[in-house]
Amino acid sequence: MKKILHLCLLLCVLLFSAACTREPETPEPVPKKPPAPAVRIAAGQEPGTYSRIAAELEKSLLQSIPDAEGDTVHTNGSIANIELLRQKKVEFALAQEDVAELAFTGKGPFMARPFQAVRFVASLHMEAVHLIVPTGSPIHSIKDLRHRRIALNAPGSGSEVTFRHLLRAFHVKENELQIRFLPADKILKGIADGSLDAAFLVMGAPCQELKPFLAGRKVHLLSLEGPELEALFERYAYYHPVRLEPGFYEGQSEPVTTVGVRCLLLASEDLPGNVADTAARILHGQLGALQRADESLRPLKQQELFPVIGVPLLESSVKYRPKTETEAPDAESVPAQP
Repeated sequence: MKKILHLCLLLCVLLFSAACTREPETPEPVPKKPPAPAVRIAAGQEPGTYSRIAAELEKSLLQSIPDAEGDTVHTNGSIANIELLRQKKVEFALAQEDVAELAFTGKGPFMARPFQAVRFVASLHMEAVHLIVPTGSPIHSIKDLRHRRIALNAPGSGSEVTFRHLLRAFHVKENELQIRFLPADKILKGIADGSLDAAFLVMGAPCQELKPFLAGRKVHLLSLEGPELEALFERYAYYHPVRLEPGFYEGQSEPVTTVGVRCLLLASEDLPGNVADTAARILHGQLGALQRADESLRPLKQQELFPVIGVPLLESSVKYRPKTETEAPDAESVPAQP
């Protein structure tokens, strides 16, 4: 009997020891929640056409993509926006077509680092060069800007690229000018109070921020014309002739001829498919919401959203391009005025 009892006790000890030394069971891994889709958009300075477009587009994307996280990033403009896109700090960027093509081909400010993965989601409004001078100014053309105090938007804006193209077209050297980089609101005030001789801005037309200054008749827009301009249009397909009819801006009594360049919504070719598809669908099917955000978009027609240009179209947008779109539209067919 004692032997049986000892054997039972020994068995209990062995079972207890085995239980204590057994490794704990590994818990089942908890599946990680996928990161929320991001819809960050690089816009321009605030307030401005780019910031209004970006805010409306962000709102539409957030309503259409579940759990998406959005942000409108305010910058100095087109060059800065494309750099943010290249660095994957944003999913979308607004930029002038001339700047976007330079980035894709590795020219101008992008000579050292081409951005061949850049794509355009859609072509939006036609921006117009606004060469602004005080009323009564002796400046009547680009050539008259020599030795004058000229204001441009902060470095990194598309205006800087367009300005340099125009200077070369009219054979004016940068070192012949007193160039100052300022925010748009300070530029307009400087023109009105005489502390600046001229301002060169590329903006949606009409520009809401410019309206009160032109209405006060203290400043006016100069026309750009001459064989130099014709040569510019011949050389660069992304520049177009634009005519602002009398009354386009309050206080504008004469027609103004100038240079136009498209505003593009850009993305990288590796933009996630659901975000890319949603953006293309919104731009194709809900254009009216963007047009209400800024009046410079009101002349835009649906068939003008996906032209053939020097920057490739994002794959998600290709299906919305008209079947007959085999070459870039004629410049005269894309008006800036409503």
